[in-house]
Amino acid sequence: MNIYNDFMNKIKKDKDISNKTFIIDIENNTKLNYKRYTFLDAYNLASNIRNLICEFHGKRIAIILPNSFEFISAYIGTLISDNFLVSLSPEIFKEYGEILLENYKIDIILTTKEFVNLISCKYIKKLNDNFYLLKSNKKLENDNITKYGRILSFTSGTTGKMKGVIINENNIEYVSLQYKKIYKLSEKSKILGILPFWHNYGMFACVASSIYSLSTLVIMKEWDYKKALRAISKFGITVFPGAPYMYQSIVKNYKNEYNLDSLEICDCGGEMLPLEYLYRFKKITKKAITEGYGLTETTSLTHFNIFKNQKKAGCIGKPLENIECSLRHPETKKETKKNIGILWIKGPAVAKYYYYNNKIIPTCENGWFNTKDLAWRDEKDNYYIIGRYNDIKNLNIKPFPREIEEYIYKIEEVEKASVIVEYNEKKHNFTYLISVVLNKKFPKYKLENFIIEKFDNINIKSINILSKFKLTYTRKIKK
Repeated sequence: MNIYNDFMNKIKKDKDISNKTFIIDIENNTKLNYKRYTFLDAYNLASNIRNLICEFHGKRIAIILPNSFEFISAYIGTLISDNFLVSLSPEIFKEYGEILLENYKIDIILTTKEFVNLISCKYIKKLNDNFYLLKSNKKLENDNITKYGRILSFTSGTTGKMKGVIINENNIEYVSLQYKKIYKLSEKSKILGILPFWHNYGMFACVASSIYSLSTLVIMKEWDYKKALRAISKFGITVFPGAPYMYQSIVKNYKNEYNLDSLEICDCGGEMLPLEYLYRFKKITKKAITEGYGLTETTSLTHFNIFKNQKKAGCIGKPLENIECSLRHPETKKETKKNIGILWIKGPAVAKYYYYNNKIIPTCENGWFNTKDLAWRDEKDNYYIIGRYNDIKNLNIKPFPREIEEYIYKIEEVEKASVIVEYNEKKHNFTYLISVVLNKKFPKYKLENFIIEKFDNINIKSINILSKFKLTYTRKIKK
């Protein structure tokens, strides 16, 4: 891949850069500089791949790895050897395994010892104690999939089945540079790599952005409150790309035992963080949370919002440079006269194709991608996400489910909340199904009264107190 080959050549020529720390792996207590890491690992891996598939290129290479040195070796090595990267969650693979390999016609697998016995392969090459390169049993054939893009990334499946999205080189470069810009990254920056790298947000906000900015990436395999805050304090982390459950964990457990003064950017993505946690996080840590917006189909980023003193529910900020937005009627697909409608997006972040059932399927209509998110825009060109239109199905609904969720989060006993709305065609009214997970006991009647006091005309169909929600692999509530 040209952009990463340029990166490698830059490191080779510049001694100051090549001796700079690239990765710190907390789990193994190991540091690697750019020269040691990129040339002895990524290039060797690329050579192993080339040797294994001989004259072939453009092969589908699945990465089934946790956050680690090995993941980044596999990521860079696959792309610079002119192959097609299929990024799979280890958890998803445990459940679906060989079905995924067959459905997406995988040629090579890069994985850990844990998965070797789960995969039927005729060739296994051990790269280190816990890193294996596997070759599938099927005959390798050139199918030119790299003409469509370089990475297959998967949607979360929040409202349906997961879909494979083909990310091309322009998408990768644009979004990586945008993260570098909005995070104000430099060679002095230190990024906490705790988001799952197999997912778009972690892959680009952490891995790709650190490469483009020559920053230091501090790797953690999974979220752990104490380990994460200890790492921020010990290594002087400046940029923390996180998810809502991480910030919620900090708010609930914070005791001021770690020094967080080094933090310059605390970014939250994946889904909206309830306002209550934004305020509480700033109050206890004196740090503001920024939020971005993007979907897998938009390579994780199209909008960015800097939270300062006040923020309205659902605000995702302004579009990034060269990103166009349109608010359209859900049925006619024409731009609405009011500043509310389905959000459509056009620009260099938008992926052009899905890959599903061995077919290449366009994602856009005339270059425009339908996010299926209902949104509104204020007079300053800030955009606000109301929710998934499939969950709302009517522009005249009041209050919106997100408004109710935001209000419910004011109750400290509420761990997670979800509001679904139904439209009764006979009675021509809306009813709400409210579900919560509590961290302490809180009577259902008090919750109902709390909601009715705020939304006096609300028609509540049911209130369910659950032990847990069914979540996607990225910890979003599955509806």
